[in-house]
Amino acid sequence: MLILLILGIFLTFSSIAGAAVSTFEDLTPTTPYNGPGGGAYWNGADSSGGFISGDTWFTNQYNSNYDSWSGWAYSNTTDTTTPGYSNQYSAIAGGGAAGSSNYGVAYISSWSGNYAQLYFGINSGNYDQPVLGAYITNTTYAYLSMKNGDNYAKKFGGDDGTDPDWFKLTIYGLDSNYQRMNGNYVEFYLADYRFDDPSQDYIVDEWTWVD
Repeated sequence: MLILLILGIFLTFSSIAGAAVSTFEDLTPTTPYNGPGGGAYWNGADSSGGFISGDTWFTNQYNSNYDSWSGWAYSNTTDTTTPGYSNQYSAIAGGGAAGSSNYGVAYISSWSGNYAQLYFGINSGNYDQPVLGAYITNTTYAYLSMKNGDNYAKKFGGDDGTDPDWFKLTIYGLDSNYQRMNGNYVEFYLADYRFDDPSQDYIVDEWTWVD
């Protein structure tokens, strides 16, 4: 099962010099999107292995044989209506957080190790930094797939709206050896249909602060 989600415009972490932010506004996506709203994206097709925003390195794995990628990309596309894989780079919120243009996209696949890593201190050398939080939302692709179903996934809640479906993001902290730290993680539900009252079921469609 492939999972598609968005990491938001602001990734904030503390450092010796104070708070630093990865806004993605210091990046220029160059591959044009031909769907509604236009815009552009970067998905690692240049085989650089990732990109830097602020003081953070975002990893990317690109497979030229299949024109596929995993890990991190970035985008400023704004299409909130087109379903399917062709619209994998758009945020359902219709743009970046707080009125910004660019945002990061995280794509997790089984062949990439089921995670998208990022590393702090690329410019400052201050590698050991606690994250203060990030704005997060769904992609249009993920949102419409969960809301309506498609050829690869069922509609969340099922036909009668009572199936207890959910879509959860887990963010892990790493130690100095890049190993997961016991108990150091945050969970955030991008969609949750487990409520006894179906009217409380939701799919995230706006930028949400997670800390």
